[in-house]
Amino acid sequence: MSELLPDELTRGPFLDRTPIDPYQEPPDRMQPPSLLIDVLRRVVRDWRESGYPGVTPTTKTLLEYWFNTDHERGFRYYFAQREAAETVIYIHEVLKARRLRELVNKLSVQYPIINEESFPVNPDRDLYPRWAIKMATGTGKTKVMSLLAVWSIMNSIRHPETGLASHILIIAPNIIVFERLWRDFGDNRIFFEDPTLPPEYLKYWNVVVTKQDEPLPPAGTTITVTNIQRLYPPKEEDKKKPKTPLRVHVGDQPPKNVLEKEASLFERFLDYDRVLVMNDEGHHVHGGYGLKQQIDASEITDLSEEELDEALKGRLKKKVIVWLKTILELNGGPGDGRVVMQLDFSATPKSSKGALFPHTVSDFPIRDAMRARIVKWPIKVIITNAKVYDTEDPVVRFGDYLEGAVRRLKDYEKIHKPAGKQPVLFVMAEDTTKANDIAEWLMGKLGKDKVLVIHTGDQGQLPTAERDLEELRKLAHAIDARNDYRAVVSVLMLREGWDVKNVCVIAGLRAYSAPANILPEQTIGRGLRLMYQRGVVDEETVDVIGTPRFMEFVDELHQENVELETRTEEEARQRMGKTIAVEPERVAKYDIDIPIFTGSIELNLENLELLAETMSPPSEPFEVPEGIADEEFKRSMIGFFAGTGDVAFEEEFWVELRSNLASVVLYHARNIVREVGIGGALPILAAQLERFVREKVFPNWPGDHQEEKRFIYRCLQPDFKEFIYAEAKAAIAKLVYGYKETEELVGLVKLSNMEALIWHGDVYPAKKSVLSQVPYDSDLERDFMAFLDDAEDVERWGRILRYIFYLEYLDHEGRVRHYVPDFVVKTTDDRYYLVETKGLETPDVPLKDARARRWVEAVNKLGRGTWEYLKVMHGFWGRHYFNTFAELAKALSAPPPPS
Repeated sequence: MSELLPDELTRGPFLDRTPIDPYQEPPDRMQPPSLLIDVLRRVVRDWRESGYPGVTPTTKTLLEYWFNTDHERGFRYYFAQREAAETVIYIHEVLKARRLRELVNKLSVQYPIINEESFPVNPDRDLYPRWAIKMATGTGKTKVMSLLAVWSIMNSIRHPETGLASHILIIAPNIIVFERLWRDFGDNRIFFEDPTLPPEYLKYWNVVVTKQDEPLPPAGTTITVTNIQRLYPPKEEDKKKPKTPLRVHVGDQPPKNVLEKEASLFERFLDYDRVLVMNDEGHHVHGGYGLKQQIDASEITDLSEEELDEALKGRLKKKVIVWLKTILELNGGPGDGRVVMQLDFSATPKSSKGALFPHTVSDFPIRDAMRARIVKWPIKVIITNAKVYDTEDPVVRFGDYLEGAVRRLKDYEKIHKPAGKQPVLFVMAEDTTKANDIAEWLMGKLGKDKVLVIHTGDQGQLPTAERDLEELRKLAHAIDARNDYRAVVSVLMLREGWDVKNVCVIAGLRAYSAPANILPEQTIGRGLRLMYQRGVVDEETVDVIGTPRFMEFVDELHQENVELETRTEEEARQRMGKTIAVEPERVAKYDIDIPIFTGSIELNLENLELLAETMSPPSEPFEVPEGIADEEFKRSMIGFFAGTGDVAFEEEFWVELRSNLASVVLYHARNIVREVGIGGALPILAAQLERFVREKVFPNWPGDHQEEKRFIYRCLQPDFKEFIYAEAKAAIAKLVYGYKETEELVGLVKLSNMEALIWHGDVYPAKKSVLSQVPYDSDLERDFMAFLDDAEDVERWGRILRYIFYLEYLDHEGRVRHYVPDFVVKTTDDRYYLVETKGLETPDVPLKDARARRWVEAVNKLGRGTWEYLKVMHGFWGRHYFNTFAELAKALSAPPPPS
């Protein structure tokens, strides 16, 4: 085994694995991720040590009972739970802060280090009381929710002057989280199983707990648990159904269930004066989801600039569009209203870039949870010499990691099965097809009835069909309960809610990126929960094993200090961007029509039959090894306790080369099809590539299966991949794509057809354009637009934006691309110009030029005005000065001087 040093395998400061007391404040706590959290920790600590002054007698009784009283069965709340509840209570009752800015100002009296300069708050987002609670997965967010529900309800009954609510609304992002919440809160279960209520307060607890669309009592105290989709306000069109003659005389159709109340859940909550809202997995409310419906999203979200842009483009629109808007409407709009407080509970209240939500007031990070043994300690497993093969078969492609994961599962089974626990291997696959292939292989290893495949969307999204949701609900509870599954394979991202405690090995065979809105703790979160009650086992662990890209992503878990994304009000306004839209009063004078043709590139897929004979063999033959050394298939596996570098185990094993030529070329063919854009050609392309390999690359391809392995091994090497990709794409460009002989006019597009967009860069104040503000990216573009406005012979001009017009062309690799010229110009002599401004020449620029000139030629043949294409290079522009556009056109059309 090659020597591996811990500091080569881990990042960030090492942790002391000595256990800490989970019921006391952790010693030597890490610097919190925000100044606000740091200051709140200090003031809440002082308040706690002083005996909780400044609160109602009811609140003091509750705090003393919860945290300073011995309970049955030795039950105690973790410090993580205690500090979170105390912080919210301190903010509301002691500081009496109802806005984030108000909280900062009140804290600055005692701690001047925090103020509106060091912690700026955007008032457009600070609309009503809302606080985020950050607690690591497995540390008991639900118990904090129960404590704060009791605090609010009991004070609303005994001390109405506190402004707290007797109606609690608990919101889940999906059906899995909802089911978990309902198991805890349904029938008041958590309030009576946990010591939430002092004996003397039991007589006041007449709380009705309802779910989803169940009827709400008109009075009394209530707790409602719902999925966010059930809370959405009714659409305006539903409120304003036209009165048909039949409805006028007969009335509306009665509900199918006469006992059912017609009002929606949202409308029923409008009957209450005060509501406390709790969002479980509250990162969904602010980050990673678009929020743009009927109101300005930039005023109420904590999305980054990029996320907001994506939301406006509609990419995220299908996720959760109206969560925060729904709560805002429930409140009655910005300001003091029906919502006395919104609490967002999450292990990861962050944007997709890792920026902490500014309104986060409490933080108990995963590192402290690990040290307190509240969760499993992750072990990062490294397999030395592991390879990811270029083949379509996922079992071959990721075979090293699958073999290692199964071995680790069996190691855990030796430890835990005697105690009646069945450890589980969870495999994150790339898509459902590969999940099936991996599951089939695992069934051969672990037993056919020991592997569970959970199918969701192809890329891991939750299903929407009611039948699929019901099945997923059952599976979510099956593993720990049945205690006989050994492995689970899925594409499911498992961000939250799927609380399987027996996961001991996580194999990541997919890579995540920021646009997926997945954070490292979410990725391994389902493996963190303890299998046993705390204290039964000295230390529980979970292995994390996977491809380099997956492990690089998980490594981010070591980055404890998260940069807080804060902005001044002015910065916030600037980040909101400018709306670029056509001004109607300018259209008649400055609009320009641009001819549109049918697609100019034709596709001749039948020519792919000639691919193998068109592709050229390698200039030098690929050498095939006489034999494959055993060391090529020897793997070393080593596990380290995360954050410490301590070795957990070491192991060696051998893997087999399981592949065939068809699988290898299918993998390459699928990637080539995707890159060159010939979607329906996969079967014929794969067949041609296999023929090419057998006939031109390795004409001596053996018939013996064992001998064939040497050749397959050679085909899996990077230089072979590079060669076959280049040859295939070059041949496809020659055979498949070509420009049509003639182009047919299909209509005209107007510059004024451009949809509005949000622009965060610089704008030019245009005079002769349908836009009064025109975006630009360079000084050349700005100076050129100023020239167009000043030139007397320019009648009108426009910047071509948002793909209202583009030209298809073939790039230097033979792929179909879209080229959008920069400007269209009309001069006073009734001539039109397509103009491109360029700083540098790239391989595709001459191809774009040729395509634009071809388009101009086609337009002029049809008699649609006189058009010309001009390209203005940065160097040329800097060396010349022009008074008129005609002078510019003449200079660009003149032949270059002899060198």
